[in-house]
Amino acid sequence: MSEQLAVRCKSCGKEFTAPIQLDRASFNDPTNVLSGNSYVCPHCGQTGSYEKEDHFFA
Repeated sequence: MSEQLAVRCKSCGKEFTAPIQLDRASFNDPTNVLSGNSYVCPHCGQTGSYEKEDHFFA
């Protein structure tokens, strides 16, 4: 199974797959900016704002 970008919910702390997906090379490209993305946690329903440094591969 391929890696997917994920984030950890800032409210409940559970991991979930980020709606925006990039491969690792694109993610590491400094010209790609992931900033101010609002995601709704599928576990608790809270909306959080996520920056590039909040994303990780899982």
